[in-house]
Amino acid sequence: MLGSERSGAKRLPLSHPEMADKPTTKGHPMTQDHIFTMPTPDRFLRIDTVLHRTGLSRATLYRKVQQGTFPRQIKLAERCVGWRESAIADWQRNPFFYTVEPE
Repeated sequence: MLGSERSGAKRLPLSHPEMADKPTTKGHPMTQDHIFTMPTPDRFLRIDTVLHRTGLSRATLYRKVQQGTFPRQIKLAERCVGWRESAIADWQRNPFFYTVEPE
């Protein structure tokens, strides 16, 4: 329930006479006329999640990282690494021809 509904205020349709002189948001870029979506932030995936999503074994995953055919892990802490979710998604789109761009 919205706050205005709790206080007893009524929502009037735009066609109601009292709403005739009120400004509307029709045509505003943030309305349904023009859907705007924010990009989702990139997350870090841990090894178990990466193995589950890709179906690779741990040994195969690290061998592919060494060969440059799988995204490199990123050091998150002293004993913690992760993979960018977007990099894993890129690999999943085309695993046979994926290559890591040189740094």
